[in-house]
Amino acid sequence: MHLTSLRWALRAAEHSSFRAAAASLKVEQAALSRRIRALEDEIGVSLFERRRDGVVLTSAGREFLSHVSFGLAEIDYAAHSASVAGRAETGTLKVSFYQSLASGRLQDLLAQYRREWPRVRVDFLEMDMTEQLTALRDRRTDVGFLFTHGDILGVESEFLWDEAAFIAVPENHPLAAKTHIGWVDLSETNILIRAHKSGVADFICLAEFLKNAGFEPNIRLHRVSREGLLGLVSAGYGVTVISKAACGVAYPGVVFRRIEEKDALLAVRMAWVAGNDNPAMRRFLSHVRNAVSLSPKDDDAQILSD
Repeated sequence: MHLTSLRWALRAAEHSSFRAAAASLKVEQAALSRRIRALEDEIGVSLFERRRDGVVLTSAGREFLSHVSFGLAEIDYAAHSASVAGRAETGTLKVSFYQSLASGRLQDLLAQYRREWPRVRVDFLEMDMTEQLTALRDRRTDVGFLFTHGDILGVESEFLWDEAAFIAVPENHPLAAKTHIGWVDLSETNILIRAHKSGVADFICLAEFLKNAGFEPNIRLHRVSREGLLGLVSAGYGVTVISKAACGVAYPGVVFRRIEEKDALLAVRMAWVAGNDNPAMRRFLSHVRNAVSLSPKDDDAQILSD
């Protein structure tokens, strides 16, 4: 049973005339008549009573075409929904991240994406790097944003930007009054790190920064949230290294100071699995690339190299 035959039969019923229906469809009347006759033969009943001044539906025709009308509407809706999803205008996208969304470029591009694609549902998950990579490979997330240098085994990734490293210090700490802070300035204070899975990655990253600074850092691990860590900083238990984006929220008793070292940059990379065929993910990747290419060049690396 051809959809075209069903649509033409509905048009004939609407116009009560094969001639008028054919004209509205821009087809030959004879072609329309043959299709409707073949449809009647297929279902075994007459749909129309032919008259000199047009056609009228039989009782069987009214019953049949009332159901056809609903069925075609469902088919049209399904086709439209698939088309929209294929263009990534709707759908679901799962995005993971570890860095703060208090401010910064990641927050900006997510806000822009929301404005441009408001019908896409985006689920956000905060995870450390190891958790993100596992979730990507298991297809529990679509795109991840990580602090890491170089390619990542098992997933596709690309560098987006460098983000300056800052320290969060108590407002009455001697470092709060300094205008220039280097890694060596952290040698006489406790450096606080979250004692979760992410703490291992943080420690490795910090050790990489400090390996040429000539001292052994005083690392203190605490099983707390990011906000809890800043609370410990405010209470005077030490300092912590954060990204520039995390400086977007004021925290009582805490001030943020930039680390003025050439290597004090956190590389932000976007990661995904190549075999993921989620159309919304593909659109999102394009959005991020376009947003990064069009945004003003970040001055973090430039300032530190001057």
